[in-house]
Formats: sequence, C-alpha cells, structure tokens
Amino acid sequence: MVRSVLAINGPSGAGKTTWLSRVIESLARLNAAPAVVKTCHHAPDIEPRRKDSARHLEAGATAVLLASRTKIALTRRTKETVADEIRRFVDTAPSSIILIEGGQETDFPKIAVNSTGIEWSKSPPFPVLAYAGRREMIPAVCDRNWSNPEAAADEILGWHNLRKRTASVLGVILSGGEGKRLGGLRKGALLLDNLRLDDRAFRMLRTFLHDVRLSTPRADERASSESGAKRSGNSSRESSVFVPPPPEIPLLLDPPGIAGPVAGVAAAVEFAEKNNASGILLLGVDHCRLPLSALESLLRIGLDGLPAVASSQDGLTPTICFFPRNSFSNLRNAISAGARSLKALFSSLDFRPLPLEKDLLQDIDTPEDIERLGIKISSA
Repeated sequence: MVRSVLAINGPSGAGKTTWLSRVIESLARLNAAPAVVKTCHHAPDIEPRRKDSARHLEAGATAVLLASRTKIALTRRTKETVADEIRRFVDTAPSSIILIEGGQETDFPKIAVNSTGIEWSKSPPFPVLAYAGRREMIPAVCDRNWSNPEAAADEILGWHNLRKRTASVLGVILSGGEGKRLGGLRKGALLLDNLRLDDRAFRMLRTFLHDVRLSTPRADERASSESGAKRSGNSSRESSVFVPPPPEIPLLLDPPGIAGPVAGVAAAVEFAEKNNASGILLLGVDHCRLPLSALESLLRIGLDGLPAVASSQDGLTPTICFFPRNSFSNLRNAISAGARSLKALFSSLDFRPLPLEKDLLQDIDTPEDIERLGIKISSA
C-alpha cells in the first residue's frame, strides 16, 4: 500500500483543528477517510485514573488495549521520540492517507495553517506543500492556497494518487561537486533554517517519491580530489574534510571517468534501468527556493512520456528536470558520445520546458549567493 502523510502545522490557536476536521469530513465523503495523529505535550490518558485501564498501567503494564465491538483504544508506554512513534503508526495505519495535527519535527511534507495573526514562534515548517489561512503569516516557500477545506480534500487526494503513479520513479539529488567556486564549501552541508541543503532536497523529493538518492563522487575520486586540493594549496577547513550527508539519505555513486552533474545522470540511468524505474526526477541540492508545485508539474509532464526541464527568461535550468524511461537510451548514447553538460544532454532529446519565475530557480554558485539567500555554514 502506498501511504501518503501530511503534517498540519501552525501556532496554537491558528485554526488547525477546525480546518483539519472539515478536511477529514470531506475526505470521508470521497471514500478516502484518513487516519489521524494528534501530537500533544502531555502524557495522554484514554480513561480517568480511577478506571481499570489506568490502574493496569500504574501497576506496571507495558500496554493496555480497550476493546469493544466497534472501537479499540491502545495505551502503550514508550521511550521512543514522537517522530519515531509517528513513523511506527504510519507503517501500520489502516488508511493510505495519514494526517498529523502537529508533527513539525518530522520530515513529512507540511500544510501550514494560520487563519489568525498569531506569530510563528518555531522555525519555519519544511517542506510545505500548501498553506491555509493568511499567506503573510506563513513563513515558508509555498504558492498553493488550500484554505477551503473541501477543495483541500480534493487536492490531498490528487496528491496521493500522484504518489501512487510515481511509486517507481527514482529521485536523484545532484550534490554540487567539490564547491570550488565556493572556496571548497560543499553545498549539501550548508544550512538554511537550521536544515542542511541535502536534507532539504531529500525532503522535497520525498514529498512525491519513494526512492530518493544523493549523487556523489566515489570515495577514491573524492579522496584524490581532496589530496589534489591540499597539494595545490587550495585546501580549506571545509574542503579538507568530507562532510557526509544525513545517514537516512542513500548514496548513488558516480561512475568513474565522468565528472559533474552528467556523472549523476549516468549513475541514475544505470540504477534506474537495473531497477525498472519509470523515470528520473533530478534536483540540484542548492535550489532551496523552489516550490513543491514545480516538482509536481515536472512529474505530471514526464509521466506522460516527455522529458521536462525548468526554464525561465534566462533559459533552461537543467538541474531541475525529469527524464521518463523512454529517454534513457538517448541519454546513454549522448553520454557515450562525449556529452559532458546537462544542456548537451537535452540537445539530444525532444523535451518540454516548464516556465517558472527566475527567482524560484536561484542556486548557489558564489559566496555572495550564500549571503543573499541567508545560508549558514555548517559546523559539522
């Protein structure tokens, strides 16, 4: 079963429960009743302390199940984090759509709700699929308004159905190489809102896909490159040490003899063909202002069988693109013929550009870009 999870975030009193209750009613009418998680700051009790179940827990039981003909209720002691308990519930939930009221600390995609003027006191939620309420009170990159609960239910169901269609699509994060133009800083280890860029890209792609991997040079090539930087006197405190990505992000090793983002495409095509993937969605690690709606649009174009690439008035941005399976042989042939840039790869394909505003396609190439986008340097 393909399960799709959304966390509903917002400050206390922002209208989350009211909005979510109406969304649940609408999904139920669409025969897509969700499972729901409600996070809380206190230890929940299903029955008052004087009742039998509470007495059993106080006596030392590890769990108590209240069972009747129509409902069950489970209370279980835990030493796990809230995020880990939510993941455990998701794995066995009786519905394919799971909605969490709260859960900002999880890596699931979010809907940001704020129907009032209450300030957001926590770090901005990420990634945000849509917002509900007052846009000016939502501190996140997002261009979808799901304020109407009935319309939101339709959108959630459409998103879930898209995730079912993308079950065999491979997501690949282009790691950004050795960061030579940034003085040796590796893009993936840079921080935005206290979250690494490679982790942000991973969460963005996981909003729609199930298998997401980080393209990276092989260890021997990386060691050779770093040794060369030291010998040439170009080493820095960041370039001399490889900062590994978060352990939950699986790696896709570049093939030998090919460098740059084309190496990531070559590795992705080889992996996708071996694993019968229906397509490849590429995302450069430093596209930190891209709304999720852009990735969804690329997927919908690509799933119809046509390669798609983000574009603006400045031309193509090939580090944001989708390759359907029917383009894999052309990509292999172009790489074998010596194509060493993503734009050269697209010159061998019929494709559809996805027009986007230039500001949404900002990437990081210089130290000035780091300062302009409010990026911080990881201390890892």
